[in-house]
Amino acid sequence: MGRSDEHRVQVVHPLVSRSHARIRHLGATCEVSDLGSTHGTFLAGERIRGVVTGTLPASMQLGPAGPVLHLVHETSAPSPALGRGAFHEVLIGRDHACEVRLGDLLVSRRHARISWDGPSPVVEDLGSVNGTYVDGHRITRAEIDADSLLMVGGSRLQVDASGVRLIEGTEVRFATVGLGVTLPSGRTLLDDVSFSLAPGALMAVIGGSGTGNTTWRI
Repeated sequence: MGRSDEHRVQVVHPLVSRSHARIRHLGATCEVSDLGSTHGTFLAGERIRGVVTGTLPASMQLGPAGPVLHLVHETSAPSPALGRGAFHEVLIGRDHACEVRLGDLLVSRRHARISWDGPSPVVEDLGSVNGTYVDGHRITRAEIDADSLLMVGGSRLQVDASGVRLIEGTEVRFATVGLGVTLPSGRTLLDDVSFSLAPGALMAVIGGSGTGNTTWRI
């Protein structure tokens, strides 16, 4: 994470470097490393050196008086398999007509199709906006097996002969408390902004010209 828009988490703040820190989720713990930032990365109030492992929940601060992020551990309940019944194929998406319906804004209305016509299930992306991934690779069409990890939006799925299963997931929620941005001239753009984003959530920042709505982007 950092000020650069190349990062998955972009935080624009005077005390945040272009490439500031890296977070790695390890279940009930997280691994935080500072990337040579100018003002440092603080975990539980202590400036870290190198790589530090912390227990979730944890408070992380970018710079001594910069934005504070709260990292928490969340576990979703396991879901039963969504049986395919007599279908040779099922659709995945937000549309009510889909056999596997996911209420995720990152999922297109008709996102992907899974078919069982051959010896192995085949997943096909249906021109979705955010893509379909198998084992971390964006695909157009691919054969999968019971060990393959299918990513559709923020959902992790596994496919076998019985159908599609939502995998029990552990995710890190992104949250910030008291975020503020003040220009060198003394003008305040953001003052005491706090929010929390669940995995797969989208947030819109709306405001008129000069109100700070383009000052930072997540």
